[in-house]
Amino acid sequence: MAYWNEERPANYGYFKRVSLLEIGLHVGLGHDGRLCPKSHHVDTVDLTILHTTGQHVLWEQLLEADIWPATQKRPRTGFTMEVLRHQQCFNLRSKTTLKEYYDAMVDLTSAAEDKGSVPCIYDQLRGGRRGHRLLGTHMRAGRSDVTAPLCHGELCVRCPSCPQPGINLPPDWERDRLNQLHYVRFLAGDGNFKLQHLSKRSLSTADESLFGDGGFWAPDADFKRYLNATSAASDEPKGQRKSACNTMAGDPGYSPEGAKALDVTGIFCVSCRHIFICPNGVVDLHKGEKYRYSDMGFAGPLNESYAAGLRYFVITYDIACKYGINFKSRCCDQNRNFVLIPTPNGDINIQFCVNKFHQESHDDDCAAKFALDYTKFVGRTCGEGVETIWAKTNWLRYSTREMNVGSRIETLSEHFNDWNWQKTLGIREVRHLTASYTRAVESLNAVIQELNDLELSIGPDAARELRAQYDTAGGEQFLQDATKLQWLSRKDLFARIQDLNSTSTTLETAGAAGGKNVAEINFFCKALKLETTQAKLCQRAHDLALLPNPTRTLIGRVQSLINEVTKGLEDHYEHLLELAPQLDPLHRPPESPANDQILLPSRLTPEEVHQYGLTGLLQTELQLRVCHAYDLINDLKKALSLQSFWSHHIDAQNSSQTIQTKGQSHLQAAIARVREASKAYRTCYQWLVKSSSPGAAEKWGLKPLTNPDLILLSTWKAKKGYKRPNSRLPWIWTLRPDQVYEVTEVLGEDHSEPAGEGDDHSEPAEEGDQHSEPGEAETFSGLGMTPSPLEVLIEEWRNEFIRLDFVHTLAAVERWTEEVRILSREMAATSRFFRNSALIWAQRANEKVSGPEAANGEWLTASPDVRG
Repeated sequence: MAYWNEERPANYGYFKRVSLLEIGLHVGLGHDGRLCPKSHHVDTVDLTILHTTGQHVLWEQLLEADIWPATQKRPRTGFTMEVLRHQQCFNLRSKTTLKEYYDAMVDLTSAAEDKGSVPCIYDQLRGGRRGHRLLGTHMRAGRSDVTAPLCHGELCVRCPSCPQPGINLPPDWERDRLNQLHYVRFLAGDGNFKLQHLSKRSLSTADESLFGDGGFWAPDADFKRYLNATSAASDEPKGQRKSACNTMAGDPGYSPEGAKALDVTGIFCVSCRHIFICPNGVVDLHKGEKYRYSDMGFAGPLNESYAAGLRYFVITYDIACKYGINFKSRCCDQNRNFVLIPTPNGDINIQFCVNKFHQESHDDDCAAKFALDYTKFVGRTCGEGVETIWAKTNWLRYSTREMNVGSRIETLSEHFNDWNWQKTLGIREVRHLTASYTRAVESLNAVIQELNDLELSIGPDAARELRAQYDTAGGEQFLQDATKLQWLSRKDLFARIQDLNSTSTTLETAGAAGGKNVAEINFFCKALKLETTQAKLCQRAHDLALLPNPTRTLIGRVQSLINEVTKGLEDHYEHLLELAPQLDPLHRPPESPANDQILLPSRLTPEEVHQYGLTGLLQTELQLRVCHAYDLINDLKKALSLQSFWSHHIDAQNSSQTIQTKGQSHLQAAIARVREASKAYRTCYQWLVKSSSPGAAEKWGLKPLTNPDLILLSTWKAKKGYKRPNSRLPWIWTLRPDQVYEVTEVLGEDHSEPAGEGDDHSEPAEEGDQHSEPGEAETFSGLGMTPSPLEVLIEEWRNEFIRLDFVHTLAAVERWTEEVRILSREMAATSRFFRNSALIWAQRANEKVSGPEAANGEWLTASPDVRG
């Protein structure tokens, strides 16, 4: 308070800070702010009060004035409730330490003048803050009698969505046939080596946590008894040796730097699926994440849930692959001296899994066996939620590492309780629950559509066979089969480099089909081949324009293509007018070879096709165009495979080699062929979609070609794209030749023709269909040809990756289906929890207050609306 001092020097004036006591402020308590009429001035007591405006000296008596005394007997220091709540809020939100906050209050009291004269009450503030924290925790837990014994975890804020029999589950939940899915509890454990504690010489053994066993730490008596009754697990890595399948720090043999100066090297924490810290699920680590310490962390939540009636649990842990092997023998064996997790009412079912982030650091065999994506009845649980807790609590590592043992546990427990409370505030919002459920349903629909597209692409027989294998195989089916992923030798690559030029296509064999319309088929075969050559010309001209100094050889190749297309256009229009003379009014002189439209029935509008009577010719063109599209996809896959194999060999050569090798030249040629085949297919698909009925191309399994579709199988294998939901195998690799045999049938549905003209063109097209997709092993057997080593290898790679893509997509459908079911149960459980909590607090509000001041309290006379 600023007070104008009348005895100021004559040459200047100033405001001088004086205490409220010096100006005569007396505060009376118990008489509505007035002084007691029977009191005397000698009965007054000087009290130092800390408030948000600074430090003051007042006369004080009771808590009714919102003053927290530093001591229970003859207090001389007090703190307003507002300053205690203010400090608590700053500590919880900005992690401001108590010392920093007190220094700020001293600055508010006297920033410069007489700062040294301000009495230090920091030690009193520490004690008062600790008592205020304890009282607030008991009030939040609904404990009206602090002398009553504490139950395990009673002071903790609990998760409203986890299954709790008798609180948020229906009465008949035990008769649910899917009990293992609907009422399973998920627990995730993780160690933190940031929240350490320095060892002290004069450590008081009497300084224990005031929370006792009612907080987040495991019961101290059980902890000591378990450690004394057991020794180090036989399967624990010794010393600093880590597991062969784990490169993370979460290993029993790991100790942080400077561990010799620490009596607590970190903590082990257990959280639930909704990232609530579990009561009695925190343990102090003394050296690394020893199995016995982790056992104590999981034992608290497991014992509580087992006693309530739950029998199914899923535990995710960084090293669950080896930690869970002997877990039940260590903790549940009834023949041991001390049974950590007794199971007198039946066996406990625990599924151990590795959380998804740490899964990448494990071996493939281990990851497939313990992956959440491949484990039934876990939904889309991540298991990494416990890691997000450390982002908030790690800020406390410097302020808690030198605290007393009890103060450290209480401070961390307060932050853990606040973390759970903030999660509760988020879960209670209807938007959170509905948003999670909506996203799950949308994701389920998306993966179902992916599975349907994949089954449609590979055919029903292949899908049925893969489903049968999926039901009988184990976790190894999600791994690559190395025996089917062989590389082509360098010699074979050189021998097969001309495959793309000498491919026998459907269009070449279609001309030998026989029938009265061979001339029409021959005309369209040449036209489609001309269309492909024109696309190749456009692509090569584009690539040539990007080169700063193109060689004479490259320019000559482009000119040769120009001449070929020019000659082909002249022959095309000559034969077109012979086949359909009614198109003479539409004939125009050919434009530049790269830009000419190549007049065909597919280029005309439906009205023009009907006007000129070209319906039969259009159907013939579409039948052959579908086969041509399959041929282009086959050429594209062979070009991609050559690019993949050449890349593999070039990567293996000496990196210091700067001169371009023959293999590098072939790699560049393969890349160019990929671009040319892509351009040709896009052109073919464009006119196919324009001239056919809507959705017809999709019925044939043909889709628009995008750049992500041009991924190499070797790249997809190296990145393990089959494990990622957004990296499915491109459709060009799952396209089966069986689809070609159905072209005529599909066209018959979409292009129904009257008897006569339409029937004349259907029979030869069927013959052409029988020779489609010569790059596939099935088609070669039909043609009496022997597939090359390149084609056999491509087919083996494709079949293996189709299998991988199918089983991972099917597993994704199962997990999202489970997630939708789990979320629907959790939504109902959350609503029951809050309803149950409201009833409990309403009952507590109606209970009579006991104590000497109860008769004069205003609470009992207040209306029910006021009391809630």
